[in-house]
Amino acid sequence: MNDQLTSWSNDSGVTCYWYQHANYRGASHEMRNGYRINLPGNENDTASSIRC
Repeated sequence: MNDQLTSWSNDSGVTCYWYQHANYRGASHEMRNGYRINLPGNENDTASSIRC
């Protein structure tokens, strides 16, 4: 994945994080279990990696 996230949902049972750069680098953003989020314009298409 490279700069292709506009929304997300997390039903994994754990909190995940998306990062602005590959290999979990840059600013991290929490993806709480049970949430569905449309990213705001300033974060649209900025995610490059996800870790759960």
